[in-house]
Amino acid sequence: MLACPLAEASVSAQNEIAEFLKSDENLPAESSLQVLMIGSNNIENFLSNWQSYRKGEIFIELANKRTEFLRDQAQKSGYVKDVVLLISVTIPNLNANLD
Repeated sequence: MLACPLAEASVSAQNEIAEFLKSDENLPAESSLQVLMIGSNNIENFLSNWQSYRKGEIFIELANKRTEFLRDQAQKSGYVKDVVLLISVTIPNLNANLD
């Protein structure tokens, strides 16, 4: 499953996720949960889409400057990224006959 990161989650939201993961009802014994965060500095699609909605001479100029700044930050600093989470869950077949 692909998901977006939960940016600026509150402590209570973090606690809710932790409680969900600890519960045997949600993840049976011998289950595994893997979470992989993948970040890319290729943000061109986001920038061009955002920029396309800016109308009027002054707004187009401001959008050009902002996209130039964000593009530069993505390439040089690595702070600006397109980030997704890849979540993988394996639940054993408890009814399987291994004979």
